[in-house]
Order: sequence, then structure tokens, then C-alpha cells
Amino acid sequence: MTTPRPELAPLIRAEWPKLKRFFESKTPAPDCYDLVQKTLVAWIEKLDAGEVDNPKTYLWGIARFQVLRYLEGKRPTANFDSSIHAVGGRSTTLGTRVDRRHRILEALRSLPLDQQMAVELRFGEELSLQETADSLGVSLATAKRYLKSATDQLRESLGELAQDLLGDVAAAYRG
Repeated sequence: MTTPRPELAPLIRAEWPKLKRFFESKTPAPDCYDLVQKTLVAWIEKLDAGEVDNPKTYLWGIARFQVLRYLEGKRPTANFDSSIHAVGGRSTTLGTRVDRRHRILEALRSLPLDQQMAVELRFGEELSLQETADSLGVSLATAKRYLKSATDQLRESLGELAQDLLGDVAAAYRG
């Protein structure tokens, strides 16, 4: 691996916390930090090679791939399907469950992984619909379907917290 160009340092510093948020909602520490580093290394190598048309979309595509590969390695069977399976089950204390942010994050974690990532990328990272679709490696129609299904399920599971849901999702996701 080569040392990244100095002009990439601000870009790396800007993307690191975003990636950390993304991975923390799906994987435990310290694994989430390893995934951030693997993602950044792969991204910088491709940027240095001049093989990337849209750096932001490519970054999130790598992040998605890293999550899928990580989860496939943690499942007892090779039948993990990110369009169906969720990564929930992370426990929280009773006190934090009452907290709005944690309720929203738990609702996000209950979504199938592809839907969770679509919501996080679209509303948490403010990617466009097309960038979200490209990052997930799906068509624009599929990305829209993921977002529609996810927001419907979030509205159903959050009940009274559904007011201004997408703004709340972005705020909760960002901490």
C-alpha cells in the first residue's frame, strides 16, 4: 500500500466519522473500526489509481460490501440475504430504550439491512436518490422501493415518534 497523497488527508478526516456511524449501527466495536479502516484503504487505493468516477458513491459501495462480507462471516450459514435479514439484537438498557434516539436507532436496526443502509445513506449522509442506488449497487427503482418500505415500517414501529420521522432518523443516526 502506498501512502495517500497529502491532499486526501482532509477528505479522509471528513469521511471517517461518517463511516464510523455507518458501521457502528451494524457491527460491534472494535470490529466497526476495522471496517472503517478497510473501507478507507480500499477507497484511497482506487482514488490513487484514478479508477473512480464518483468518489462518494464508490466509498459507500465499498462500505456496503464490507458490511455484507463481515456479516456473512458471522452467520452460521451462508444464506445471509441483506434484502431480508436485519442486524438487530444489540441490547440496550431499559433507561436508554425510553430515549427517542435509541428507539429510532433500534427501529432502524430492525429493518432488513439493505433498507437500513438506504435510509442511512439517503437521510443520514444526505446522498441523492441516484447516489444511494449506486452505493447500494441497485437500480433507482429498487432504492426507492427500499426507502418506501423502510419508512412505512419505521412509521409503524415508532408510532408517536413518526412525526418528522426522516429528520429524526437523520438526527438520531448522526448522534
